Amino acid sequence: MPKELNAALSSHEGRISRIAGIIDEMKGEEIVVMDLRGICDFADAFIIATARSSTHMNALVANLLGRLKAEGLRPLTTPEPGPVRWALLDYSNVIVHIFDAEARAYYDLEHLWGDAATVAWPSLASA
Repeated sequence: MPKELNAALSSHEGRISRIAGIIDEMKGEEIVVMDLRGICDFADAFIIATARSSTHMNALVANLLGRLKAEGLRPLTTPEPGPVRWALLDYSNVIVHIFDAEARAYYDLEHLWGDAATVAWPSLASA
């Protein structure tokens, strides 16, 4: 039986704040939230962060998956196991990208999606 969704995750702002907060707690670096509403058909937001190592990335991904699942939120797809340079977690309207530093610089999603507004995610918790 699926777990009931934590009420904090039911709003767009709450989902972003919770996901970015977990990444921050796990020492994810350079967390950026991009508001894609009005410029993208497949998502409302990207959350982008950098992991310091493959071990750190695996811990970030496992922690996000476990904690959000416990709160009733599951991704549409599960990342491939093993060493990766870019982990993508698709939570429907919010897509989480966790990169190593080199891959983040190479793919440069912030520049590629430069029309998107950057959201100050810590302020969403008080909204």
